[in-house]
Amino acid sequence: MSENTFCTKCGQDIQKCHCLTWKDEEIARLEAQVLARDSYIKSLEQYRTMDGERIKSLEAKAEQAEKDSKDFQFAYESEKEFCMKVMAERDKLQDQNARLQMMSDNACSELEEQHKVNARLKDAGEMLWVVLANVSGGDWTKQNKEWQEAASKWRDNYFQQLSNQGDGK
Repeated sequence: MSENTFCTKCGQDIQKCHCLTWKDEEIARLEAQVLARDSYIKSLEQYRTMDGERIKSLEAKAEQAEKDSKDFQFAYESEKEFCMKVMAERDKLQDQNARLQMMSDNACSELEEQHKVNARLKDAGEMLWVVLANVSGGDWTKQNKEWQEAASKWRDNYFQQLSNQGDGK
């Protein structure tokens, strides 16, 4: 009941009042409370609806984020696998390059060795020519025919090779 115990129209105790004004006021007050409660309930329902929509929106965003995360993870794994292959290929090429470098170094060493051997052979050929040219004091007629033919053949061969080396052949 209302805290007001007197009728606002006639001023009597509301228990004794016959004008029913207090009842109309009480009904009006209760109706206002009901309307306020109904309005409050409607606003709560609107908030619930909005919250439901927001929840659905957030769930959709979460699903999309999870999908994006999986796509990113797949792309990351693919890139990682590709990088691993590239690095393995790089390592193979570095190993191959090291082997080629060793082979090149070995070939250079062998070529230097061959040049040294060729230089010694050339020196030996020159020494042999000096010795042959000075046999019998440079007079080959003092030697037998067989020796003269062999020495002439060797001499002609030797000078032919010197000539070829001079021509760059």
